Amino acid sequence: ETKNIYLEVIIMEKETTLPEKLKVNLLLDGWTEDQVSSQHDHLEYSFNLIGQDINIRDLAGVTVASDYSRGLASIDRGKEGLSPLDYTKNDTAEGCAKTVLVYREEKLKSYIVFRDIVVKAFCGASGNHIATALNTIAHECAHVELHSLIEHKMPEFLSEDKKKRRIKYCVLARGT
Repeated sequence: ETKNIYLEVIIMEKETTLPEKLKVNLLLDGWTEDQVSSQHDHLEYSFNLIGQDINIRDLAGVTVASDYSRGLASIDRGKEGLSPLDYTKNDTAEGCAKTVLVYREEKLKSYIVFRDIVVKAFCGASGNHIATALNTIAHECAHVELHSLIEHKMPEFLSEDKKKRRIKYCVLARGT
C-alpha cells in the first residue's frame, strides 16, 4: 500500500531551500500509523535543517520503501525510454539511498529514494544510528545540489547519454 505524506517548510533560524509541500511516497510493509507519523516529523525536520545549508530547491520528491527495488521502479522519471534504475548489491555492500534525475515540466530535477532502514533509524535508535541516517539524507541532498549546479552551468549535460557526455567532457577538458 502506498501512502503519501507532505513535508512542510518549518520557520527556522535560517531560511531553508526545501520546496513547498514536498511529496514523500511511503511504500512501507508492516509499518504502523504511529511509525509513519513519527517518520514524517523526523523527515520534515531533517530536510528543513539540511536545506538551510544545502540547496535542495530542485528536489522533486522522495520515496521511502521497504522493497528498495520497488521504490526505484515506482518513480515517474518524466520521460520515456530511460534505462531502468539499478543499485549496488554485492558481497560487500547493498544500496540504501539514491538520487536520480527526473523531468518535471520539461526541467531536470532530482528525486531521492531511500530504503526504509535509513529512516527507521529515527525510531528509538541510538545516537550513532540517527547520525548515520542524517548523514545519508545530507549526502543525497548534496547530490541534488550538485545536479542543480551542473544543469545551471552546462544545460542538458546530465540529460545526455553517457557516451555523448564523455565525448563532450573530453572536448571541454582539452579546450577545443
